[in-house]
Amino acid sequence: LILLFFVFSANLSAAQYGKTILGMYKSSDGFSENDNPIKWHFEPEILKMGLKIEYRDFDSGTPKADLQNDVRAVLTWYNSAVIPNKKTGQEYIAFLNKAVDANCKIIAVNSFGVYGYKENGIEKWDLLNDINPLFKKLGFQFKGFWTDNPDKLRIVSKDSFIAEKDAKQDLKFSRHYQQIVPIRNDVESYLTIQRTDNIKGIGDGNSSVILSSRNGGFALERFVLSGNKLMLNCPEFLRRALFFDDGYQDVWVIIGDIKNKKFVSDNL
Repeated sequence: LILLFFVFSANLSAAQYGKTILGMYKSSDGFSENDNPIKWHFEPEILKMGLKIEYRDFDSGTPKADLQNDVRAVLTWYNSAVIPNKKTGQEYIAFLNKAVDANCKIIAVNSFGVYGYKENGIEKWDLLNDINPLFKKLGFQFKGFWTDNPDKLRIVSKDSFIAEKDAKQDLKFSRHYQQIVPIRNDVESYLTIQRTDNIKGIGDGNSSVILSSRNGGFALERFVLSGNKLMLNCPEFLRRALFFDDGYQDVWVIIGDIKNKKFVSDNL
């Protein structure tokens, strides 16, 4: 029995059962370890779950890989989308890729934080070439087609329990569209909007701006907060992003030397 336990345990990722949530913020957004949206909106639920949280400032450098040993998830909340240089963005994306490969969840709330960078004072946006392979690991593709014209947008579907906690979704307020397309069956969409004008390559125009998958969750900026009111139900969104429910229970049965062993085995 002891041998079996260690054989099976060796094949399980430590990250999958880690106790630590790595909460990332940007000091350049005006946040600090003791004053940031993750602490306000997520930390109470994390502690209720019996987990712990460690904070890291994005602007202090990419976290070291050895943090993944006990990290169940990387939870981020950034306001800004542009960083000082391309190298910083690529190092950060590489870190998140390694985290996903180690079975860590990635939960990105508000801005993903590294869409663009500055080069000689000019903003550039080619980091999407690095970002999309990561997003595909999370179960979706980021296609762009941005617009801020609410007359071209409509809500296709919404789960109000997740997407309208303290305020209603209002496209005239959010005025923000990026096309986010699920590419796997495990992705669950909680708010889907549509760009209604005819743009080449946009398909049906649907975009899942709040979603979760077996690898984490994503909630696009402008659909998270309405002024000081939360539209995103942070505790429930966190639970669904951390603990993916595929409809099956994982059961490990050890059958010893009992009278009805064959009956139990056959029944299983």
